[in-house]
Amino acid sequence: MDSVAPQRHLSSSSATPDTKPRRVRTALVLSLLFPGLGQIYNGQLGKALALWGGWTIAYFCAVAAGLLTTFVGLLVLIFGDFAIYLLICLEAAFYARRHGMDSRRFTPYRWYAYLRFVAIIGALNLAEASLSRRFFFNAYKMSSGSMEPTLLIGEHIIVDKRPRTPSRGDVIVFVFPPDPTKEYVKRVTAVGRDSVEIRNGVTYLNGQQVLDPHAHFAVAAQDRSPASPRDNFGPIRVPAGKLFVMGDSRDHSYDSRFWGFVDNTKVEGRVVFIYWSWDLESDAATRVRWQRIGMPVQ
Repeated sequence: MDSVAPQRHLSSSSATPDTKPRRVRTALVLSLLFPGLGQIYNGQLGKALALWGGWTIAYFCAVAAGLLTTFVGLLVLIFGDFAIYLLICLEAAFYARRHGMDSRRFTPYRWYAYLRFVAIIGALNLAEASLSRRFFFNAYKMSSGSMEPTLLIGEHIIVDKRPRTPSRGDVIVFVFPPDPTKEYVKRVTAVGRDSVEIRNGVTYLNGQQVLDPHAHFAVAAQDRSPASPRDNFGPIRVPAGKLFVMGDSRDHSYDSRFWGFVDNTKVEGRVVFIYWSWDLESDAATRVRWQRIGMPVQ
């Protein structure tokens, strides 16, 4: 009589786990939590990576083209990012709704695949933000009144950091020469090889009086001192590759009249617009300076 061995159920760690229907709500919630997770839930790791790659390329193209040089451009970038975010979420939900019952269309991923994706994309996002702040645009906050009335205390500004030779009249952010740990905001008054002179508070450039509509004065002509560089300075020639800068609040600015020139290589960028403005010393009803938000800086 032939013997028959008992039937055994063998298992293998490499076997693909049983597939389950993809739920629309789960795909949507995962995407809302972190765009791309919905695509992974649907078994579309390649699509998730492609969507993030396209999103990143579109962002860099936008900032490199100068989209952030205006407040309108900033709004376009913000709403564009939000639109792409929604499209990624909806794509995951629609795919789950259309193909969620077809197990042949997706590959199940274990929980650690989701964490790995978030970690990798999160690290890439941090690198993207760092590169953007280093080479394209960055945000700063005004903490002094030396540039009033052009820039007020408490205003947040966008600085264009793309390579550009500073010109007279530009409002720039630069590394403060006496203390490299600090960054200052001033207006370029003179560039390399210009001759600059201050006579009784009035600026002369290459022998000609400068008609600067941005300059603001708080001291009367009869109260100026012949011994103070604030009121009388030069004439002096700006070396090549250097800048002579002053604050728009001419009588309350610590600038090139006191500590010298700014090297062109120490310029961080040009201030382009104000994206937020508030006065912390005002009451809550008038704290936000709505009329100044979005103003270009000229």
